[in-house]
Amino acid sequence: MDHLKLILQTAVPLPGEAFLIFAGLGCYLLTTLLARRQLNSAVALVPGLIISFLIEGADIFDHYGASGLSGNDGGQLIAIAARHFKDVLIFNFAPVSVVLVAKFCDRNKKR
Repeated sequence: MDHLKLILQTAVPLPGEAFLIFAGLGCYLLTTLLARRQLNSAVALVPGLIISFLIEGADIFDHYGASGLSGNDGGQLIAIAARHFKDVLIFNFAPVSVVLVAKFCDRNKKR
């Protein structure tokens, strides 16, 4: 999975976090187009959330699954999970922002 990430990041010259933001937004927009959902539909967020957890889970396994962690590394495991959870938040930040803005605009139009 790291190899695939590296290929994509070299093809698109963006920093890591910016790449995650655009990938999350692209996944959300593709979901809204294919599922024919409105932009304010929170259901369209689910595939991006699943994909981000799968990507980060595979990333954790690539780094730590082969070597494993010893029994005394519980604190280190929490730090590892927090670092990868940050990437899940970055991946889903733009789609959640779009949904919130669309809901807010839709609510204001009804008044």
